[in-house]
Amino acid sequence: MSIATITGLFSYPIKSCAGTAVAEAECDDFGIKYDRAWALVDSDRTILTQRNQPRMALIQPTVNQDGSLLLEAPNMIPLTVSPIAENRQRLSLKVWADESAGFDQGDEAAAWLTAFLGVSCRLMCNDREFTRLTKLTKPNGESARVAFADGYPLLVISQESLTDLNDRLENQVLMSRFRPSIVLSGLGPYGEDRCSQLSSPEIVLHAAKPCPRCVLITIDQESGATSAPEPLRTLSNYRHNGEKVLFGYYFLPDSPGDLRVGNTLRANLRA
Repeated sequence: MSIATITGLFSYPIKSCAGTAVAEAECDDFGIKYDRAWALVDSDRTILTQRNQPRMALIQPTVNQDGSLLLEAPNMIPLTVSPIAENRQRLSLKVWADESAGFDQGDEAAAWLTAFLGVSCRLMCNDREFTRLTKLTKPNGESARVAFADGYPLLVISQESLTDLNDRLENQVLMSRFRPSIVLSGLGPYGEDRCSQLSSPEIVLHAAKPCPRCVLITIDQESGATSAPEPLRTLSNYRHNGEKVLFGYYFLPDSPGDLRVGNTLRANLRA
């Protein structure tokens, strides 16, 4: 067993938009509270991401205490989107090959987002009553749910993993490129790969699978500009499994609990 310190916690209220660093966070089956609780969809209700809309990185969503969503972006007047009652008609949408569901958040939000991105889109809020399951179950056999995240509720990356990558790069990159939920220190480079479980008195997290990376990590999250082919090219030289480039590890929460920057987690390591 090893001990890891939480050095960063991040929530991404709108899938593929800017993240928010938090000092502490509630965590449940869906991951950190409000994480990927909203998403942008096109006219076919297919979810948009930075893979084809890199300017999404410049949209900064902030969840207010009343549950409303503040939208900010360069050269745009900030907009507050009030929660829309979930007794409205539920609409189906797709997250990759998965069926999901949500509630349209209205014309004003759609117009604001469309104006900034230059592509017709609408804001959807996840229907927490809709059961979208991860591909893997918890160790006790229970199914694990996920909102609009790609596949799993939590992404864990060690600070030392980024340091090792940056030592190999000509131009260093920030951790924000990789959009982690939890950043740890103390496990060494790629120590997250060796963890079967992370736990504290407040919460237990179970390892799910390595995180495959795509062109999204070539997008600078502060500017929306691409640095392709890096860091994807360098990672592909030493962090791959077949055709997939790997960086970070997905985890599943065992039950609701709290996470705090500065707290420690016990790490059970695989042999």
